[in-house]
Amino acid sequence: MSILFAFDCDHTLINEDSDVAVAKLGAQPLPPEIVALCDGHYWTDYMNAVFRHLHAQKVDLDAIADRISEIQLVNGMAELISSLTRQQKAHTIVISDANDFGISRILTQLIGDEEASTIPLLTNGSYITESGCLQIAPYHWQKECVFCPPNLCKGNALSLYVQEHGPFDSIVYIGDGKNDICPATRLSKTDIVFARTGFDLERIILAGERNGIKVKVEANVKFWSDGFDILQRNDLFNKTE
Repeated sequence: MSILFAFDCDHTLINEDSDVAVAKLGAQPLPPEIVALCDGHYWTDYMNAVFRHLHAQKVDLDAIADRISEIQLVNGMAELISSLTRQQKAHTIVISDANDFGISRILTQLIGDEEASTIPLLTNGSYITESGCLQIAPYHWQKECVFCPPNLCKGNALSLYVQEHGPFDSIVYIGDGKNDICPATRLSKTDIVFARTGFDLERIILAGERNGIKVKVEANVKFWSDGFDILQRNDLFNKTE
């Protein structure tokens, strides 16, 4: 049985928001004009301004990579993802509004370079300017989804991935945040959504609405606190052997 495991990153693989952690690296606080960009709608513009601000203060790529590598991993996620990479019929991807510079380093912390390089990342791409400044490019541009920012609709990214790489017998989505409700609503009764206990995704599913918009999740909903909660689902993992 072929199962697609799709993971969010921040507060799912790690216990912080990686972009927020990096934004605090500079000796000088973010100026008001950069803070004003942090409205949740144009996150890539905000982070590019943050990276330029850090670059001007001589915060180099190594310092950014080191800060990301220092972030505490969610307990049990290393064991969970490592187990999935050894399962012949398990396919693992990461869908995140962070960026591939940070996520690739987080995955390396979790499972090592070799295994990390095999996991597709559906996220904002990164590039380095001639002066050595880190910048990111939107994964895509969209205006249709009311739950996701313009630079990445997680539900759309997931659906396109399934169209191109499926079919899969089942999809398992693991996340925590507000925009994780978008892919959750795209799943069917044969799929599973793991919503992290105490975070926004759990609250939205239980309330059945986000910002006054009704949401319906047809997939089986399970709650989790750490990776071991998911790893202990023997009924799920027996299907991928």
